[in-house]
Parts: sequence; structure tokens; C-alpha cells
Amino acid sequence: MMTITFHTPTTEPDPRHGWPFDQRFEFVLNVAIGGNWGGICLNGKSPSLGSESETTMLVDYVRAYEMPKCTASGDDPFFFGTKIPCCGTNRMCGKPSSMRCMPKESKECAVKEPESCTKTGADPYRTGRNVPCCQGVQCLNNWEHKNPERYFFKCSISREQCRKDKASKPSEGQCTKNGKDPYESGSNVPCCTGVQCKGKWDSNDSKRYFYRCSPSKEQCKEDQIQSERKCTKLGQDPWGTKTEVKCCDGLHSCLRQWAPGEQWKYRCVASEQECKSGEVNPKCTKRGDDPWASGEKLDCCEGLKPCKKDWKQNGKWTFRCLQTCSLK
Repeated sequence: MMTITFHTPTTEPDPRHGWPFDQRFEFVLNVAIGGNWGGICLNGKSPSLGSESETTMLVDYVRAYEMPKCTASGDDPFFFGTKIPCCGTNRMCGKPSSMRCMPKESKECAVKEPESCTKTGADPYRTGRNVPCCQGVQCLNNWEHKNPERYFFKCSISREQCRKDKASKPSEGQCTKNGKDPYESGSNVPCCTGVQCKGKWDSNDSKRYFYRCSPSKEQCKEDQIQSERKCTKLGQDPWGTKTEVKCCDGLHSCLRQWAPGEQWKYRCVASEQECKSGEVNPKCTKRGDDPWASGEKLDCCEGLKPCKKDWKQNGKWTFRCLQTCSLK
């Protein structure tokens, strides 16, 4: 038989739970031993008032708590030795040894909870462990079409769809070749190899940026640096700055003697054929050339006429032989 005598507590009651001694209830028995409170379980059960036990025990003070229905914010949900759910929308946060019920938006709960299932199209092993598909099946395939040796899983909506995906082979429509725009079709078509590289790839439009597929990150960086430089326009020397500035799109770099007595040098011309057919002692000035380049006027070839303009936008007006003289 255990005799329990309640004494008036010498300390202030717990403001959360009080001292409800006016009715029968289950409680956790704590005995003061050497100044420390230790929990005691009688026969593996929580004792109630009038409990009997083979052990007779003298208890000076008993602190009894009424079990709450939920754990308030900031409290330990395991305070009573068993889990009591958090109140409202609060949830358990913190380390296993120091759990507390806290609001979801608090910093203690900032750690992202692991997903319970993998959505269709995602890799169920991307976190390092197998997270089952929300629906459908796990499908092993060469999904990226880049490395034929690399296979990995994705969640497929059905076994039939998985078989269809395995049967399909990469084609030009399924991946973008190097040098092409992966967004040309209006949607992102992944590069067959390498990376998507953003730059000023249209040399005739210095303000327009867009993507194209590059073999590697290193090549992408080199191409980006080159794309930031101005291109050489028709009739100009791509080596005029001592380093090559490539001819604008649609033009070709041509090395030849452009006028009698001149040194050989490069110019950007409209076609390779125009470069090959060039004469050392021309009878007329071809398209894009300066009819006064030799110091004396050499008439423009048939169908062309001399056009005067500030071609380099440096305040110097010169002539060029063109089919039409544009004001632009």
C-alpha cells in the first residue's frame, strides 16, 4: 500500500497548469531526492489517487500536473513523457533532444521538411535516398540525351509511358545542336552537348542578347568576350585595331592588294567569290571600296555609284562604291 499525503506547496504553483487537487486524475509522480526531481512509474503505469503498490514510500511533496490537450507555443511536446500534439498550426521544431512547438514561420522551423513523394518527371534519388513517386512508376532511361552512357531514374505516370520514353531516340527536335538557339522554337529545347550560353550573338544588333548552345563553359566564356567587341563592317580592315575584330555576319575577311602600289591587307567583303576574283590592278572600284583609296579616283564598277558618308562615325566623310546610297 502506498500512502500519499499532500502538503501545501512551499513554492508558487506552475502558472500553466496550477495545482488541481480537487478531483481524481492521472498524474506523474516526482520525488525530491537530493534536491533533484526524478520521475517514478508505479508498475509501469501512471498512478492515480488511491493507487496501491507493493512498495511503501514516504513522500514529502508531490507535484501533480493535469495533462493538457495540446502543447502551447514554446513548450516541449514530450514534457509529460508522452507526445502531446502542438496547439493550432504550430509544429514540432528543433533537435530531437530539444523539441519545441513553434509557429511554422519561425526561424526554429526554417529547416525544410523532406518531401514525402517525388512528382512526375523528377528524379526520385536526387536527395541521395529513394523517395517514392507520388503516382506512376520509377523509369530508368537516358533522359538527357547528352551522355549515352548515363542513365538515371525519373517518375513516369505509367509503365506504358515509361516504355514509350525508352523507345524514343534523341533527334534534332529533342535537343539543340551547338551554335543554335535552344529557344528558337519558343520553348527551351536542351542542348545536345555542352551548355546554354548567353551573349550578343547577332553582330548586327549590339543590344540583343540571346542563348545558343556552346560545347563547354570555357568556350562559352571565350565567345562571350568576343561577342562584346564590335564587328568589322563592309569594306573595313578587321585588323585595323592591331587585333582581329571579325567581320559582321554575312561578310568575309579578304587579303589582297586593293590598289596599285598598296601593301596587301585585309578587308571585309560581301562574298568569298568577290575576294577570289580581285585584280591586282583593278579597272574599276568594286562594291564597298573607296574609289579614292589610291589617291586618284578610280570609277565605281558598273551598277555602282560613289556614296559619301561618315562611315566610321568619327567625323571623317569618305566615298564608297555601293548600289544605293542609304541615309542610315
